[in-house]
Amino acid sequence: MLFGKKSGLAPEERRQRVQAIEGLINADRDDEAFRLTQALEKEDADAAGLAMAYFYTMGENVREDYTAAARSAQRYLRLEPEDALAWNRLGSAYMLLGDFDQAGPALEKGYQLGNIEAGTLLANVCKIQADKLRGGAAGTLNAASFGRANGQAMTLYTKVILLGETIGAAHPGMMNDADWQGYGRAFDMMYALALGGETRSFRVTGNAFSTYASVAKAFAAGRGDGAG
Repeated sequence: MLFGKKSGLAPEERRQRVQAIEGLINADRDDEAFRLTQALEKEDADAAGLAMAYFYTMGENVREDYTAAARSAQRYLRLEPEDALAWNRLGSAYMLLGDFDQAGPALEKGYQLGNIEAGTLLANVCKIQADKLRGGAAGTLNAASFGRANGQAMTLYTKVILLGETIGAAHPGMMNDADWQGYGRAFDMMYALALGGETRSFRVTGNAFSTYASVAKAFAAGRGDGAG
């Protein structure tokens, strides 16, 4: 339950103090940020949740604790449910805990609210989940389960590619080598699915496919560029 608890501080004062702490974190002044966070926590524990999620995740000034990081982010989201950074920190904590089912929606929310890092992490989560589905499909003799798992994997691989192309075009500095490798690997898996006859075939005529995303969509739809 994220919502419903009242804050001990007026909203404007709370936001100003939280922003001051985040400014120190961004300036790599973690010791100062932690001292301000401790002071804030005494007055309003939920308001301190955004920074505490960072400290617990990074193991800075406190013992590394991803469960505590997730709880801290949730406490802050009680106050600021539309805070993109808080959703990113919540999703990051779930990701580090290996809880990808909860990480995905949290990161999706953060990305939709404008946090670009959440989008790169979401792509990683989708890739992990797609690979897991592919592994499950390879281990079953049930045709329905095989097809369902492959279909879900294709949807996730397509999402990885779309996120990579969108973020890569608008914010190339936000994607590291591992992000780009995941993006390319997702396309490789889509192509392998098609070559192996594990998805519907399509035909290419002309130059309609200018990006990985356009090809991935065609793989997923089982069609080409209008060739039928």
